[in-house]
Amino acid sequence: MTETATTVEWTLRDPASLARGRALLRYADAVLFTVDEPPDGGRLAATTLLLGAAVEELTAATDPGFQTPCADHAFWAAVRAELSLDLSHWGALFSRAERSALTRAAVLELRRTAWAGVRRLEVPEVAAQRASAIRWFKVLSVVTVVIAVVALAVSLSREGPVEPGLLAGKPFRVSSKLGRDSGNPRLLFHTESQLAPWVEYDLQQPTVVQEVSVENRSDCCDERVLPLVVEASDDQATWRELARRTEPFSRAVISFAPVRTRYLRLRVDRTSFLHLEAVGAR
Repeated sequence: MTETATTVEWTLRDPASLARGRALLRYADAVLFTVDEPPDGGRLAATTLLLGAAVEELTAATDPGFQTPCADHAFWAAVRAELSLDLSHWGALFSRAERSALTRAAVLELRRTAWAGVRRLEVPEVAAQRASAIRWFKVLSVVTVVIAVVALAVSLSREGPVEPGLLAGKPFRVSSKLGRDSGNPRLLFHTESQLAPWVEYDLQQPTVVQEVSVENRSDCCDERVLPLVVEASDDQATWRELARRTEPFSRAVISFAPVRTRYLRLRVDRTSFLHLEAVGAR
């Protein structure tokens, strides 16, 4: 009874060797095909040397522990069986004496065989790259979802309507008042252009404050409010800085260490206008 031979499935084990083998084959093609005159013995010999180096790299890609020469390596037998290639000149690739006598037809046959080996190995390489890409896609998808959830949470917590909080019903005054219509009915106030314009709230009694919420002008000119300084005072004469906002915003929550104060002031620390649609504190 004859046992059925087990087919050996050669898979890619060393992508770096495959890359080097592919590069050597391209170099061999350049030597063989990119000169106008017919290839002479020197060019054929150089091509064969490159083919030999490429084949060794491709063999290492499937079997990193192989020992040279690799004329009888099972990987190339599998290539020949799969593609019905004639490897009658294969042994000459690893013999200096025989290599020097190879004809152009024989070199072309060896080149075709080597490229067939590359194509055989590229299939698992592409599959591995695809699997890796899918894994990264899954990871990035999870990360994207997490970022989106966090961004939504931040948006809901920071970009919601500004509530007056401690400022509800409290009187305020501004450093100046624009003498003409600003064109935005949502504005609480609009100062003239001046050095350090401000809006000042009277909490009417010492109150602990730890956060100020502001909604910038939404129709234009949102850069005018920067840098925005939050200040506190007990007597409207001496002010101490609590926080400073320098990044652009549409709505912002400016937090600071809890402080007890009677008066709360927002001031632009330069020559500018000051106009806000909502202000709150807690």
